[in-house]
Amino acid sequence: MESKNKYWLTPKELEVLQRLAMGDTYKMVSENCGITMGTVNYHIVNIYQKLQVNSKTSAVIKAMREKLVSVSSHIFIWYLNDIQIFV
Repeated sequence: MESKNKYWLTPKELEVLQRLAMGDTYKMVSENCGITMGTVNYHIVNIYQKLQVNSKTSAVIKAMREKLVSVSSHIFIWYLNDIQIFV
């Protein structure tokens, strides 16, 4: 059976990605995950590389499509409006 996490994201990277999907800023991720801003940036770089994206919005949309994170529908619409696409 294929792993849901085929991108080899660590548990902390998934937690950071979930917080981003919930609309957290990097500072909020730091506070909510109990990590420094430097550590948030470290995880963001790794997430972007592993998902092969270059923005928070792209990372969240890809993570949602791949079912790596779950978010409510109103947040999804906010992301779609942010990048002005409809899927």
